[in-house]
Amino acid sequence: VINDFTGDGIHISGTGGNTIEGNIIGLRPDGTGVIGGANSYWNTNGMTDSAIGANDLTLFGGAGYVDGVVGQGLQFDGVDDYATTTVTMTPSFSVSVWARSETAAWNELGWIASDRSANGFIIHPQTGSGTVTMYVMDSSGTFHSIGGASPADKTQWHLYTMTYDAEAGQGKVFLDGVLTATTNTVIARETSTSTVYFGKDDGSIYPTTRFGNGAIDEPMIFSRVLSEAEVAALHAVQAGGHSPTLTSQVAYLQAEGNADDTRGLVTFTPVGTVSYTSGVVGQSFSQSGTGNYLQADSTELLSSDTVTYTSWFRTSDAGYQRLFGRQFANGQGWDLQMHPDGTWHLRVDTNTATNQGGAGTPVVNDNQWHFIAVTLDGATNTVGLSVDGGAFSSWVYTGEFSAMTGGVFRVGAGGLGGGSLNGQIDEFQVHNRVLSLAEAQQLYQSGQRGNVANAGDGIEINASAGNQIGGDTAAERNVISSNSGSGVNITGDGVPNDTISWWKADGNANDSIGSNHGTLQNGALTVAGGKDGSAFFFDGINDRVSIANESQFDFVEQQFSVDLWFRTSKTGALQHLISKGNGSGYQWGVRVNSANKLVAGFWDVTGNNVYAVESGSSVSDGQWHHVAVVMDTRVASESVLLYLDGIQQTNITNNSATRNYTGDAGASVMIGGRADGVGYFDGLIDDVAVYNRALTVDEMLASYRSAGGSKGGNVVSGNYIGTDVTGTRAMGNAYGIFTDSSSGNRFGGTGAGEGNLIS
Repeated sequence: VINDFTGDGIHISGTGGNTIEGNIIGLRPDGTGVIGGANSYWNTNGMTDSAIGANDLTLFGGAGYVDGVVGQGLQFDGVDDYATTTVTMTPSFSVSVWARSETAAWNELGWIASDRSANGFIIHPQTGSGTVTMYVMDSSGTFHSIGGASPADKTQWHLYTMTYDAEAGQGKVFLDGVLTATTNTVIARETSTSTVYFGKDDGSIYPTTRFGNGAIDEPMIFSRVLSEAEVAALHAVQAGGHSPTLTSQVAYLQAEGNADDTRGLVTFTPVGTVSYTSGVVGQSFSQSGTGNYLQADSTELLSSDTVTYTSWFRTSDAGYQRLFGRQFANGQGWDLQMHPDGTWHLRVDTNTATNQGGAGTPVVNDNQWHFIAVTLDGATNTVGLSVDGGAFSSWVYTGEFSAMTGGVFRVGAGGLGGGSLNGQIDEFQVHNRVLSLAEAQQLYQSGQRGNVANAGDGIEINASAGNQIGGDTAAERNVISSNSGSGVNITGDGVPNDTISWWKADGNANDSIGSNHGTLQNGALTVAGGKDGSAFFFDGINDRVSIANESQFDFVEQQFSVDLWFRTSKTGALQHLISKGNGSGYQWGVRVNSANKLVAGFWDVTGNNVYAVESGSSVSDGQWHHVAVVMDTRVASESVLLYLDGIQQTNITNNSATRNYTGDAGASVMIGGRADGVGYFDGLIDDVAVYNRALTVDEMLASYRSAGGSKGGNVVSGNYIGTDVTGTRAMGNAYGIFTDSSSGNRFGGTGAGEGNLIS
């Protein structure tokens, strides 16, 4: 997880060939937000607030909260419970909501979500067939069916989604992220504001009937058409993209400048002096020991002996200070107290034994932030303690809590005695169940800052090539969001690692990478009209560029690569594009043969082919062509991989097991000919490069895509850019992907998992 940076999350300059995968950049693992285009979203987690706008829900009857798919949902009793809100509906739209029935069959019609006014919609359960039918309302208030979905077990949570594309005249229905019906119908719609009902059919039509007996969760309305992939993602997120520990959470103190319980279920009052300072997420509570703490005004929801407490804390003191405590009216209860050795222990007082304590934590009074999870299981009398996501240490206490009522619950102090905490507390949570280790670890991991001010780009690549950013699997995906700059920013062109030489032919024959400069011989020129800038011009008689013999071009028992652009109209003649060899020792080369086809290969000492591959088509057509070749001169694995214009050529014309590569020879490298004066080239050659390793296919294709002037390019695929880790919540960047003066890059792909999701 990379966040809270003032520069870039990842910055690469120059050297390429890096792999960047599996990172979460610019947000915490359970970051919040909404998918792009959502104009209304209610997470129903103990509150009626809209997560993105002012259109809050209003609850009627006894509508309340129940454990949902993500945190809590809204529960309706089938008698008089429901909820309403005001929404602006658009011609094209999408609606998604989780729902379940309390009874095996739907008890009433139309109650999941209903707006029967002009330009509204209905998610309409049928009491007879059990089908949930989706209706789109036109601008006059007439409803039009676009299909339905039939869940096998209506008492289980299912995701119901409908979309309508006004421009295409097409409605779609989805069950649990899977398309179940498509209807092509033109429905006249306008933009208007109206009332949406959840838990009953439209009250303006059915004021006293059609109340649903069941629950809904995560209702969302979008002012655009969701794609099938987005609908599938909405279903896939479920609890996996959020903290599942919200289920049964009864208190959450975030310390954002107040002592409010985010859930709104328990009121806490500061006692003594409790102030606020920088915390793990935003602010934290700060207190200086005895007499300072937070106390719950009511203990009704804080009286279970099956419970989990989680919190971040920081302290440098010891001496029996308390992080929290629950004392009942009869004096029994428990406190989390620190021993003088700097370890936390849970003290438990029951009806048979007091001051019980077992296994403790590691030393944590080091003035660093730590995360603790404390579990109490009344069914087994077991206590568990976990620090910073580590395994729970556990022990068993004796006795029972004979009367779990009244008394006090304190944060930052205990109820059974001892002093208050001298330090800071952040993100204090209470859950009336025992969390698993995986859930505790997720809360620990999500302590990374969520609303962070990342000042730069998520990933910046500067003049660097051959980098792989992401991949086609979930493990390789980068999640890049919440950056003031771009998600991915690529500037300038780079070259792949291990490039020996690159002769650009821009006005001279110099090597732009190293010092292997060439010499224009016998009238060879650089002329305008190259693939990029100028190019080498050869007359086919005796022109060539000569590069002095260097051992780094011998490539004995190794792989190497060559790529270049060329154009020729000459037919029926041998023409060398680049070669190394002469009468005393032939090595390797790329040429056009007398059949006008491209050939790449290497020779033995007498000039006989050891291994060669030929193109399937003519290249003497007066058009620019790109060639990229990987040669392997190792005796045990001799081979040639040839790509022409981004397509692999597979016609192997020579593969001799009885011949071997020459090895070291004294010939110079020639562009446009060969050192023995055979096969001069007639035409243009541009951007010639030689590499001291095998280029990957992606690198060869990047060079081809660059269309000259670049030997590199980066592959950015399979990433979530501008979303949370689930790909369903928009987080944003300045730009998703920004490129400047850079070519040869590939963004996404046609293979499974290669597309980037950018929101």
